[in-house]
Amino acid sequence: MKRHLVLVSTILLSANVSAQCIGSGAMKSCSDAYGNNYTVNKIGNTTFVNGSNANGNWSSTSIKMGNTVMQSGTDIDGNSWNQTIYSQPGGMSVFGTDSDGDSFGTVCDEFGCY
Repeated sequence: MKRHLVLVSTILLSANVSAQCIGSGAMKSCSDAYGNNYTVNKIGNTTFVNGSNANGNWSSTSIKMGNTVMQSGTDIDGNSWNQTIYSQPGGMSVFGTDSDGDSFGTVCDEFGCY
């Protein structure tokens, strides 16, 4: 289950999630309808997100280089996770280790994800 949360978090962070934010494009402080409060700091090709809600704190760091995004973070229980996303024409691949320490990998193309 947690491996899907990592992928879902990636999709949510890259989509337009409804949140109230204060700040500029490089540094924001946000709150969303799910009770999350977080800061987003962008420095060059690196994005740092530090968040909290009623259950605790979490964080992630994303580094974009060309068609590759490397992400790592700590979940609300203090467990580490990481993933690498490769984008290519017609699809993408996601590989990493979830916060339970289990490896995962998904390849998606125009026909679905495998």
